[in-house]
Amino acid sequence: MLTVIVFVSIVVSIQGCQDSGCPNGQSCNPYTNQCVVDPPPPARPAAWIGDEPDFCNRTPDDCKRFRLEYDISHPKGDGEFCENGTKIRCMLPDFKPQLINTPENEFRTISYNIFERSFQITWDGQRERSCRIPLWALTETPDLDVISFQEVFMGGCFAESLNIRQILTYYGFPYFTDLLDIDDRPSNGGIFIASKWPIVEQDMHIYNASDENTWDWFAAKGVSYAKIKKGNTFYHVTGTHMQAGGPDHYRLSQCEETRDFLKTKNIDKSEAIIYTGDFNIDYWSSSQIMKTCIETIDADVPPLSGSLNLTGDPRTNDVQNLTNPNSGGGWVDYVLPSSVNRKPTNASQIILRGMDVEKFEVCWCAECIPLDPDYIFPNDEDCERVERVRHLSDHHPILGTFKYD
Repeated sequence: MLTVIVFVSIVVSIQGCQDSGCPNGQSCNPYTNQCVVDPPPPARPAAWIGDEPDFCNRTPDDCKRFRLEYDISHPKGDGEFCENGTKIRCMLPDFKPQLINTPENEFRTISYNIFERSFQITWDGQRERSCRIPLWALTETPDLDVISFQEVFMGGCFAESLNIRQILTYYGFPYFTDLLDIDDRPSNGGIFIASKWPIVEQDMHIYNASDENTWDWFAAKGVSYAKIKKGNTFYHVTGTHMQAGGPDHYRLSQCEETRDFLKTKNIDKSEAIIYTGDFNIDYWSSSQIMKTCIETIDADVPPLSGSLNLTGDPRTNDVQNLTNPNSGGGWVDYVLPSSVNRKPTNASQIILRGMDVEKFEVCWCAECIPLDPDYIFPNDEDCERVERVRHLSDHHPILGTFKYD
């Protein structure tokens, strides 16, 4: 009996796992022909990084690039085995913002265009920047109720394994509208609403008015709608990203479409409506156009407080300075309460500085149409230009605070 056992053991050793298989909880490495214990589940939301199936040359320090913590190394991770080297798993830090609940009659909303275009268009730190945004937003303003996002075209952070919705859920923002999308546009609209409170109804409208001579025509831009229940009080929030560039009449038509879309919701006059988003209409240089839009959607513009009066400004935003250094800037992002539904007794807007505590490296290739439509680490040989930034988008986020009787 002992001889048989020894013989079987020798056969397994010669055959390897590709012939004999592996026990439960292990996987066969085709490059070494040996069984490898599968990695344990992470303690917190996480993402694997590595360049399977080639040489996986990532190091634990790479996690810091995304303000994540190193967890473990493994030759397979959650995908294919590496031919050489190991992947690393990066997870959210062992820290959660301490969220604050405000009374039902108070509502705080950030509108944030996070500038996350596809890697097929540009490399400008999309991953490094968007991984940091949820923690920054909820640490900076822990009493937030809603975040209205624009330009989240890829999903944020590590879209397939640790996206911006998963991070927000872990931090206490578990409710979302669907991403704006439609079959006849090559790109989604990049727009969705995230909420601390239940979203009891959602809907969307894709703009019919769109300039076919601009890139906007390829994206499903429109209006995201959420009916949010905070305690026993309903708030109706819209998020939009209007036409960039082109004649003003497109944006004015989109304001009309927003108004008409909201009418279909039959919202009771006793319930508040809050319009948010990137209107692409500068309050200062296009005041009459913005005034017409505001009148069209029946909204008010709360007073602007704080030291900033532009949501896009290369003088106060290093990402904007790299992408458009000669721009005069503008106030194009808004959080606007309805002027005909339940009106706030106190309302204000403030432009915030969405930025990290220190500069971080990103591979930069703005609008150069990269040959490799994927993420590039700044220390990879394929990265020809490295920049160091602190800001998390080329837009400053804007916070609206409303108090109702």
